[in-house]
Amino acid sequence: MCTFLASQFRSLELIGYDPSTKIFSSYVYFNMGGVPLRYQWNVQGDIVTHWTEGSKYTGTFSEDGTILSGGWRPEGGKEGPEDAYDATMIRIDGE
Repeated sequence: MCTFLASQFRSLELIGYDPSTKIFSSYVYFNMGGVPLRYQWNVQGDIVTHWTEGSKYTGTFSEDGTILSGGWRPEGGKEGPEDAYDATMIRIDGE
């Protein structure tokens, strides 16, 4: 669950790995829209790059691997007022 500007949304992300490119591809389904969004992931050590058309997230894992902190930034020339923001992802183990 994410909190953004005093609102919350939920998402489900399905991730698969392509060993030929060493890239993780994913589709994200949000409760605020019916069209899945496509993303790519690249993990090198504790650095994560997560991108989609027009923007990219770069973050770093905490030492214990439970927190990923970084920020989304738009590609050059595609900036908008809500396009650049920091985001922290927290791993929650559920049963």
